[in-house]
Parts: sequence; C-alpha cells; structure tokens
Amino acid sequence: MSLSPRLFVRSALFLALALGAHAAQAQTPPLPAAAVEVRDQMSAGELDRAIELAEAWTQREPQSSQAFVWLGRVYGRQALEASVFTKLSWAGKCREAWETAVRLDPANVDARFDLLGYYLQAPGVAGGGRDKAEATLPEIDAIHPSYGQLARGQMAAADQNLVAARSHFEAAVEADPASIRARTALANLHLREQRHAEARAVWQQALQLKADDIYAAYQLGRLAALTGEELEVGLQQLDQFLAVEDKPSDLSVEAAHWRRGQILAKLGRTDEARAALQLASAGDKQVAELAQADLKKL
Repeated sequence: MSLSPRLFVRSALFLALALGAHAAQAQTPPLPAAAVEVRDQMSAGELDRAIELAEAWTQREPQSSQAFVWLGRVYGRQALEASVFTKLSWAGKCREAWETAVRLDPANVDARFDLLGYYLQAPGVAGGGRDKAEATLPEIDAIHPSYGQLARGQMAAADQNLVAARSHFEAAVEADPASIRARTALANLHLREQRHAEARAVWQQALQLKADDIYAAYQLGRLAALTGEELEVGLQQLDQFLAVEDKPSDLSVEAAHWRRGQILAKLGRTDEARAALQLASAGDKQVAELAQADLKKL
C-alpha cells in the first residue's frame, strides 16, 4: 500500500532531522551561539520561539548558509508537529531553507546531507525525488571523497540495500578515518543489523587514533546502554565524557545521564540509576520524557 504524500513528508522529515542530529555530532568547530539558541529551544519543545530565533538569524545574516540550515531544521520539526492541513506547507519551507543553504555555500556539508535526506524520502509533490538526490552526488564528491561515499551509503540504506550501504560507509571511514560523521553512519548501520561488536569496533578504532576522543567515548557509552553489553566499560566512557569540563555544545549532557542511568539499571545499581535519570530529566524535553519513562520502570 502506498503512503499518502503527507505521510511521505513525515517520513522524509524524520530522516532528514535524524541526519541533522548526526551532522551536529559530526561538527568539529563549536556551534555558533545562534545555532545553540535555536537548538536549545527545539530541545525544550518551544518551536514558536525557535522559529522566531532562526528567522531573525537569517534576517541578520542573509548570506549565512548555516543560518538557513537551522531554519530548515526548525521548520522541519514544526512540520512534524503541524496539523495535516499545514504539514506540506511547513515541509516546503524546510526544503526551501535547505536549498538556500546549499546555494549560499555549496560546500556546507550539513546543508548537503539535510537536503539529501529530504530528497530521498519526499515525493515529487513535496519537492523530493531520487533524481534530485542523485544530481547532488557530483557536488558532494567535490567536497571530499568521504562525503561522496557517505551520500551513496545513505541512498543505499534508503533503498534497504544494507550490504551496499555498509560498503559505502566503510569506504567513507577509510577515506577519512577522523570523520565522526562517517563513523556515526557505519556504527549505526552495524547496530541496526545487530552487529554489536562491529559497532563498538568503529569507536574503539577512533580512540586508537585519538585517545581523548570525547565523541567516541560518548558513543561507546550509548552502545553499552542500547545493547546491554560491555556495561562497565560503557559506564566508564560516559563518566569520562561527563567529567570533561569543556564539553562540545553539540553533545547532550542530559542524554549522557540518561544512557548512564540505563546502564546502572542493567547493573542492578538502582539508586544510582534513579539519580542519573533524574539528572537526565532536566533540560532537553525529549530526553526528559524518555528518562521519566525509564524512571517509572525502576
């Protein structure tokens, strides 16, 4: 049974916003203050305020590609929350913002991959289409070979061709071993396929390249919470992440406390788990809801 255009749009936005989340984790430079403000309002569920901030940012800096990336993300989140009557309108604004971001800076990888996710999943009536996604590949290749492999992997994953996706993601990591974006894609695919040891190896290799890689520590803790394996090691990695004073603004402290609480619960350390989940319940609205649900299970 085929999906309606509105359901296709919802699927597209879920994928694109998920790619945006991975993109945020893949940024080496700190997020601009304006992006942090928009992200924090989105996390708190204050979408009207997030839209206001993002629109003001694009008005202040009309040539800022990154401003339009975040405008597209908040429009996309609004589309997910909108009524069936306005969903397509918000989705169109989301796509237009990302297309503007690409036009302003063709080398903006965040913009490229947010828009790619949209094109892959949205129907033509919503401005999507595989032909549009494929047309972007030469331009993504020109930025870096790793990104070209990553884009092809995401297209293969959208086609449910996971073998091809894995091959492309492995090639992306090989082309740029320091790429958090490529490692995130490969590790998440391994996790999707229940290849837990391989997923851990992706981040263990990152630690071999850089012993204090805070992203790798975070992801190893997350994997332990999700799989129930290597719990003590995962707990240690999350403790290491939380102990870092100058944390990257694009990694969620609340999410780290949530995953830590899940690990402690699996280890039978209920009181400590409860304390961690309570810490996770402050700040990020989405994480807080998940942490509260886990608290009720203790």
